[in-house]
Amino acid sequence: MAKTLVDHTLMKQAEIEATDEELGRDDSDPAFNLITKSYYKYQTERNRNRKSVWTHSQHVHLLEEPEDEDEEPDDADTVLIKFHHLTPVNLKRYNALKTDTPKVKLKKEHFERYRHREVSYWQNMIPNVLKVPIAKKCHGVQTTRLSFNHRFLAVGSVHGDLIIFDLWSEPWRPIRALQNASSVEDPIIDIAWSLDGSQLTTINQEGVLQLWSFVSGGLAKSEARGLDLKTDQQGFAPPQLSQLVVLDVETEEFVFQQGPFTSMNIQDGEQWPSLAAFHPCMSILGTQDNVCISLENGDIFKCDMEERLHTDDTTYKKVPKLIHKKIKQDEPNCIGQEIESELFRHHRRPLLLIGFLNNLKDMVSVDEKGYINLWRYNRKDVSSYGWFTPYKKFRLDMSKMMYAAASNAKPNVLFTDRQAQGRVTKTRQEIARERAEVQATIDSLGLSDPWHHEPMPTENTVRQVYAPRGDIPDSGAIFHVIIRHAATQQLSTYFTKIYKPNKVPSSRLLCCKQTPSGQALVFVLLFPEYPPKEAHMTVIVVDLHTMSVQDMRRDIFLNADQYEECYYKDVISCDVSRPFGPTGTEYLFLNHNGSMSAYSLTSGMTVMVTREPTAPMPGFKGCRLNSRQVQVYPQSHIAVAGTSGKLYAITYAKRQNFISAVELTDSNTDEDRRVMWKAYQTWEDHKSAPVEIRVDTLSSELDVPVHHSVYMRALIMECMDKAIQDVEGEPFTQDAIESHADIDREENYLALKSEVQDRATPVSRPETPDTIPQRTRPPTIATGLVSAPLTRQATEVSQQPASEPSVPPSRATGSVPASAGGASVRPSQHPSRQSERDNEDVPASRPETQQDDNNNDNNSAANGGAKPNDDTGNSRPASNRQGTGQGGR
Repeated sequence: MAKTLVDHTLMKQAEIEATDEELGRDDSDPAFNLITKSYYKYQTERNRNRKSVWTHSQHVHLLEEPEDEDEEPDDADTVLIKFHHLTPVNLKRYNALKTDTPKVKLKKEHFERYRHREVSYWQNMIPNVLKVPIAKKCHGVQTTRLSFNHRFLAVGSVHGDLIIFDLWSEPWRPIRALQNASSVEDPIIDIAWSLDGSQLTTINQEGVLQLWSFVSGGLAKSEARGLDLKTDQQGFAPPQLSQLVVLDVETEEFVFQQGPFTSMNIQDGEQWPSLAAFHPCMSILGTQDNVCISLENGDIFKCDMEERLHTDDTTYKKVPKLIHKKIKQDEPNCIGQEIESELFRHHRRPLLLIGFLNNLKDMVSVDEKGYINLWRYNRKDVSSYGWFTPYKKFRLDMSKMMYAAASNAKPNVLFTDRQAQGRVTKTRQEIARERAEVQATIDSLGLSDPWHHEPMPTENTVRQVYAPRGDIPDSGAIFHVIIRHAATQQLSTYFTKIYKPNKVPSSRLLCCKQTPSGQALVFVLLFPEYPPKEAHMTVIVVDLHTMSVQDMRRDIFLNADQYEECYYKDVISCDVSRPFGPTGTEYLFLNHNGSMSAYSLTSGMTVMVTREPTAPMPGFKGCRLNSRQVQVYPQSHIAVAGTSGKLYAITYAKRQNFISAVELTDSNTDEDRRVMWKAYQTWEDHKSAPVEIRVDTLSSELDVPVHHSVYMRALIMECMDKAIQDVEGEPFTQDAIESHADIDREENYLALKSEVQDRATPVSRPETPDTIPQRTRPPTIATGLVSAPLTRQATEVSQQPASEPSVPPSRATGSVPASAGGASVRPSQHPSRQSERDNEDVPASRPETQQDDNNNDNNSAANGGAKPNDDTGNSRPASNRQGTGQGGR
């Protein structure tokens, strides 16, 4: 009875939808009977094939919005960016092939060394979980945004409050706050910072954009208590931000109200703001007064706020722009509050990202369909209608080429060691001889990276499928299938079979992020299952300079349940870290349904995972987070901060009254850092990141406030003292160390005084290098310093390891570094040894030859046992620096 009623209800509703009439068709209508029969036929097939699944066995993707069948085709000048030709990281082969050139072999060797050391380096990243409480009144966190220098974290709540934390203080301290006094929730959906951190914008869900100044606007103690913000020990309570501009969609302030666009009627109804970013058109004072605002229809407004910010100042004059000077127009277009605005139009869908190339150059925008536009602020790019058009247009091909075995093609088995049960047709010797011959044939083919790799644990074998080079025609091509024993990697079966191509579209664009350097875009795409491939997420990187995909593709496999969650729910969040100094690369931090992981954007390797403490992970050497300590909710969003020499993986969620952060501290030794950096520099395709965006784990602050030249001389003396102690095998006493430091400080300042006087009053004299006080040192010091790691002070003064190991000045000349940041390199007396050192990963410390010892002794004897004159013109006796076991040098 109940089943019949359900069927009748479904059919009735189908009739109403089909005929657009309240009663639908009559029961006697032939069309009604035809539809009824079809319905029951499909129902019968469903019950016979898969009773637990409604309708058919394939995935049914219920899109939030129907596809537009009348969608316009791409412009003729739109370039398609493809990535399916890239081999995933887990399928790449880095062992040298016989067909590889020596250059290719060396490049593979360097990259293989780098990626293994990178994972091992992360093994010594120590995690520590931090929690920052958020008031219950905030109802959780909706969005966050880090300032450009990653010092400030702006937190927008679900209720509509805004709190800014200072990450340089321990614990994190709130320094600015805004309270939504209304009882109605109005979540902050977007936050944007200016480059100097002096201004920021917020967009609320109700369509209000506000521009704020970091200058204090005052805060009542009652408001601080409402956000549970307590005063610190000095009685400091976070003040408010100063409100500068407010634009509201309800008052139609995002509609052109003056200028030619008004008469052209180019806008259809009211449009709500979704994203904002400060345009890098800086004045000579370093201020950014132009804000780019993205609307829901894909339009971008570039709003000049300068005059609006100084309407009350009658004496104010416009400040000239140094970057992206304003284009003068005969009749400007203005939106609400008479704010002059320029229109950038080409996108037809909501935007996911607004950024700028290298954070200072051309604007880049990405919409939800994968269209990427580059905008140049140039009069040449203004269309005849008066709005700007992109000078370069791209579309990410959000699909990949998959292959399936042809159903009507039989495999051509060329070798197998499997024999039918009960039948022995070949001896072991014959199988081994035939295996060797077939393996030689496979090696001669020069097969590249496999297209598919599939472990078969039930048979203890591994199956690999190799595709032919080049494009595969629709009719198919011959693929090579190789099955090996998992334990011995011996060949088990080799056959060929015809596979046909099929283009599988992406189910969803999950994430799009711009790297902090502004040089690349990171995309995370979701793909359905297509046998033999499982459902998976694909991570690719698009270089904004060349507008091509980088040679890094990471596939993250999912089971059926995980795929459904990724498709229907918001369980994926990601962010990109700043370049990490020791490894030289940026990292993608990904939260997948409550599990946090990190992937290198250079090598694609997994460097951090979240697992149970007892869960086995054979072969993994990276950083492992304890899932019992790191509480990440399935729908938590993630942001990555890099400051004070540490990385912070920050997670937040709605209805969560705290912010969780995993603090990652580098516990590697100085030698580990040097070896890691050397491996990165040896790799031919390495890139150097600017120091202002790099996360260096070494401090650059001096121990004492001294002149940098004096400090560098002291570092060299300290390294020499360490070498003396290593040679003699006996450490200096504390009294001797303090005595040497006092003497060095005096002599170094005297040398600096002489240098300053020479610069102030230049005199005519032969060109000689600057000198520093010479010491009687064993001749093994100089070569020892080539490979010895820097001491504590040396590592603190150097934020980033230099491209070559720093060496002390030559003992013969006593030359000093040309600048505070580096030392002059002594030419090698043994070119062959120097070449060997350059090729080694970790240059080994070697004593100099006996001939150098004799020469040094002869020089000392020729000088009568006295030291050469220092910068003061005085000669110091050699007994002052004798290398004794009691601390003499």
